[in-house]
Amino acid sequence: RAILDAAAGCFGASGFDACSMEAIGEAAGVTKPTLYAYFASKEQLFDTLLRETFARLKDDALPDVDSVDGIAAALVAHAKGHMRMLLGEPIFGLIRATAAEVMRRPEWAQELMAELGDPGLERWLAELDRRGLLRVRSPKAAAEIFWSLVKGQLFYPAVLGLRPPAAARERARVLKEAVRVFVDAHAAGQANESSR
Repeated sequence: RAILDAAAGCFGASGFDACSMEAIGEAAGVTKPTLYAYFASKEQLFDTLLRETFARLKDDALPDVDSVDGIAAALVAHAKGHMRMLLGEPIFGLIRATAAEVMRRPEWAQELMAELGDPGLERWLAELDRRGLLRVRSPKAAAEIFWSLVKGQLFYPAVLGLRPPAAARERARVLKEAVRVFVDAHAAGQANESSR
Protein backbone atom coordinates (compact mmCIF):
# COMPACT_ATOMS: atom_id res chain seq x y z
CA ARG A 1 0.00 0.00 0.00
CA ALA A 2 2.87 2.39 0.74
CA ILE A 3 4.16 1.98 -2.82
CA LEU A 4 0.74 2.71 -4.35
CA ASP A 5 0.25 5.76 -2.11
CA ALA A 6 3.70 7.07 -3.02
CA ALA A 7 3.04 6.45 -6.72
CA ALA A 8 -0.31 8.27 -6.56
CA GLY A 9 1.39 11.29 -5.01
CA CYS A 10 4.26 11.30 -7.50
CA PHE A 11 2.16 10.75 -10.62
CA GLY A 12 -0.37 13.29 -9.41
CA ALA A 13 2.21 15.97 -8.68
CA SER A 14 4.61 15.41 -11.57
CA GLY A 15 2.72 13.52 -14.28
CA PHE A 16 3.61 10.15 -15.73
CA ASP A 17 6.77 11.13 -17.63
CA ALA A 18 8.39 13.21 -14.89
CA CYS A 19 7.69 10.72 -12.12
CA SER A 20 10.51 8.18 -11.83
CA MET A 21 10.57 4.77 -10.18
CA GLU A 22 13.43 6.07 -8.06
CA ALA A 23 11.29 8.96 -6.77
CA ILE A 24 8.43 6.57 -6.01
CA GLY A 25 10.77 4.22 -4.16
CA GLU A 26 12.17 7.09 -2.08
CA ALA A 27 8.69 8.34 -1.20
CA ALA A 28 7.58 4.81 -0.26
CA GLY A 29 10.72 4.13 1.74
CA VAL A 30 11.77 1.16 -0.37
CA THR A 31 14.76 0.49 -2.58
CA LYS A 32 14.52 0.47 -6.34
CA PRO A 33 15.12 -3.33 -6.51
CA THR A 34 12.29 -3.83 -4.00
CA LEU A 35 10.02 -1.65 -6.11
CA TYR A 36 10.85 -3.66 -9.24
CA ALA A 37 10.17 -6.89 -7.35
CA TYR A 38 6.54 -5.76 -7.08
CA PHE A 39 6.16 -3.93 -10.40
CA ALA A 40 8.09 -4.78 -13.57
CA SER A 41 7.76 -1.26 -14.97
CA LYS A 42 6.46 2.21 -14.32
CA GLU A 43 3.61 1.47 -16.74
CA GLN A 44 2.59 -1.60 -14.75
CA LEU A 45 2.64 0.40 -11.50
CA PHE A 46 0.56 3.18 -13.08
CA ASP A 47 -1.95 0.67 -14.49
CA THR A 48 -2.24 -1.13 -11.14
CA LEU A 49 -2.80 2.15 -9.34
CA LEU A 50 -5.55 3.21 -11.74
CA ARG A 51 -7.32 -0.14 -11.59
CA GLU A 52 -7.19 -0.09 -7.78
CA THR A 53 -8.62 3.44 -7.76
CA PHE A 54 -11.47 2.50 -10.11
CA ALA A 55 -12.21 -0.62 -8.05
CA ARG A 56 -12.73 1.57 -4.96
CA LEU A 57 -15.27 3.64 -6.89
CA LYS A 58 -17.17 0.49 -7.87
CA ASP A 59 -17.44 -0.63 -4.23
CA ASP A 60 -19.95 2.13 -3.42
CA ALA A 61 -23.27 0.38 -2.74
CA LEU A 62 -26.61 2.10 -3.26
CA PRO A 63 -29.38 1.68 -0.66
CA ASP A 64 -32.75 0.04 -1.06
CA VAL A 65 -35.35 2.74 -1.73
CA ASP A 66 -39.09 2.82 -2.24
CA SER A 67 -39.82 6.34 -3.50
CA VAL A 68 -38.67 8.88 -6.07
CA ASP A 69 -37.41 11.11 -3.24
CA GLY A 70 -35.36 8.20 -1.93
CA ILE A 71 -33.98 7.55 -5.40
CA ALA A 72 -32.93 11.19 -5.77
CA ALA A 73 -31.28 11.27 -2.33
CA ALA A 74 -29.40 8.02 -3.03
CA LEU A 75 -28.16 9.27 -6.41
CA VAL A 76 -26.98 12.58 -4.92
CA ALA A 77 -25.11 10.72 -2.16
CA HIS A 78 -23.60 8.26 -4.68
CA ALA A 79 -22.39 11.04 -6.98
CA LYS A 80 -21.18 13.17 -4.07
CA GLY A 81 -18.99 10.32 -2.82
CA HIS A 82 -17.52 9.74 -6.27
CA MET A 83 -16.84 13.42 -6.88
CA ARG A 84 -15.25 13.81 -3.44
CA MET A 85 -12.85 10.99 -4.28
CA LEU A 86 -12.17 11.99 -7.90
CA LEU A 87 -11.63 15.68 -7.18
CA GLY A 88 -9.58 15.11 -4.02
CA GLU A 89 -5.83 14.63 -3.88
CA PRO A 90 -3.95 12.57 -4.80
CA ILE A 91 -6.61 11.01 -7.05
CA PHE A 92 -7.35 14.24 -8.93
CA GLY A 93 -3.69 14.62 -9.88
CA LEU A 94 -3.56 10.97 -10.91
CA ILE A 95 -6.59 11.45 -13.15
CA ARG A 96 -4.96 14.49 -14.77
CA ALA A 97 -1.82 12.42 -15.39
CA THR A 98 -4.04 9.72 -16.89
CA ALA A 99 -5.68 12.23 -19.24
CA ALA A 100 -2.25 13.21 -20.56
CA GLU A 101 -1.16 9.58 -20.92
CA VAL A 102 -4.31 8.63 -22.86
CA MET A 103 -3.09 10.63 -25.85
CA ARG A 104 0.16 8.64 -26.00
CA ARG A 105 -1.32 5.17 -25.43
CA PRO A 106 -4.63 4.85 -27.31
CA GLU A 107 -4.84 1.05 -27.00
CA TRP A 108 -4.35 1.30 -23.25
CA ALA A 109 -6.98 4.04 -23.11
CA GLN A 110 -9.53 1.77 -24.81
CA GLU A 111 -8.88 -0.97 -22.25
CA LEU A 112 -9.19 1.55 -19.45
CA MET A 113 -12.47 2.94 -20.78
CA ALA A 114 -13.92 -0.57 -20.82
CA GLU A 115 -13.36 -0.74 -17.05
CA LEU A 116 -14.87 2.64 -16.18
CA GLY A 117 -18.48 1.56 -15.86
CA ASP A 118 -20.49 1.63 -12.66
CA PRO A 119 -21.90 -1.91 -12.38
CA GLY A 120 -23.39 -1.19 -8.94
CA LEU A 121 -25.41 1.70 -10.34
CA GLU A 122 -26.43 -0.42 -13.34
CA ARG A 123 -27.73 -3.22 -11.08
CA TRP A 124 -29.54 -0.70 -8.86
CA LEU A 125 -31.23 0.97 -11.85
CA ALA A 126 -32.26 -2.43 -13.23
CA GLU A 127 -33.83 -3.28 -9.88
CA LEU A 128 -35.68 0.06 -9.76
CA ASP A 129 -37.01 -0.65 -13.25
CA ARG A 130 -38.07 -4.17 -12.23
CA ARG A 131 -39.96 -2.72 -9.25
CA GLY A 132 -41.59 -0.01 -11.36
CA LEU A 133 -39.96 2.91 -9.54
CA LEU A 134 -38.10 4.12 -12.62
CA ARG A 135 -38.35 3.29 -16.31
CA VAL A 136 -34.85 2.16 -17.35
CA ARG A 137 -34.67 0.08 -20.53
CA SER A 138 -30.86 0.02 -20.62
CA PRO A 139 -29.26 0.28 -17.18
CA LYS A 140 -25.77 0.50 -18.73
CA ALA A 141 -26.74 3.41 -20.99
CA ALA A 142 -28.66 5.08 -18.17
CA ALA A 143 -25.65 4.86 -15.83
CA GLU A 144 -23.41 6.34 -18.53
CA ILE A 145 -25.88 9.18 -19.08
CA PHE A 146 -26.07 9.83 -15.34
CA TRP A 147 -22.30 10.15 -15.07
CA SER A 148 -22.21 12.34 -18.18
CA LEU A 149 -24.63 14.76 -16.50
CA VAL A 150 -22.52 14.86 -13.34
CA LYS A 151 -19.00 14.75 -14.75
CA GLY A 152 -19.73 17.06 -17.66
CA GLN A 153 -20.16 19.92 -15.22
CA LEU A 154 -18.01 18.97 -12.25
CA PHE A 155 -15.21 16.68 -13.37
CA TYR A 156 -14.11 17.13 -16.98
CA PRO A 157 -13.71 20.94 -16.91
CA ALA A 158 -11.48 20.58 -13.84
CA VAL A 159 -9.43 17.69 -15.28
CA LEU A 160 -8.87 19.64 -18.49
CA GLY A 161 -7.79 22.70 -16.52
CA LEU A 162 -10.67 24.82 -17.84
CA ARG A 163 -11.66 25.78 -14.30
CA PRO A 164 -10.73 24.74 -10.78
CA PRO A 165 -12.76 22.03 -9.04
CA ALA A 166 -16.13 23.39 -7.94
CA ALA A 167 -16.63 24.52 -4.36
CA ALA A 168 -18.93 22.45 -2.14
CA ARG A 169 -21.97 24.70 -2.65
CA GLU A 170 -21.65 24.66 -6.46
CA ARG A 171 -21.02 20.92 -6.42
CA ALA A 172 -24.21 20.36 -4.40
CA ARG A 173 -26.22 22.54 -6.80
CA VAL A 174 -24.96 20.69 -9.88
CA LEU A 175 -25.53 17.26 -8.33
CA LYS A 176 -29.08 18.14 -7.32
CA GLU A 177 -29.90 19.43 -10.81
CA ALA A 178 -28.24 16.47 -12.58
CA VAL A 179 -30.21 14.04 -10.43
CA ARG A 180 -33.45 15.96 -11.04
CA VAL A 181 -32.94 15.80 -14.82
CA PHE A 182 -32.02 12.11 -14.68
CA VAL A 183 -34.93 11.07 -12.45
CA ASP A 184 -37.40 13.13 -14.49
CA ALA A 185 -36.16 11.48 -17.69
CA HIS A 186 -36.66 8.01 -16.22
CA ALA A 187 -39.84 8.63 -14.23
CA ALA A 188 -42.11 5.59 -14.13
CA GLY A 189 -45.37 6.00 -15.97
CA GLN A 190 -43.91 8.13 -18.77
CA ALA A 191 -43.41 6.88 -22.29
CA ASN A 192 -39.74 7.63 -22.45
CA GLU A 193 -38.30 6.88 -25.85
CA SER A 194 -34.86 8.25 -24.93
CA SER A 195 -34.32 5.52 -22.34
CA ARG A 196 -35.27 2.65 -24.66
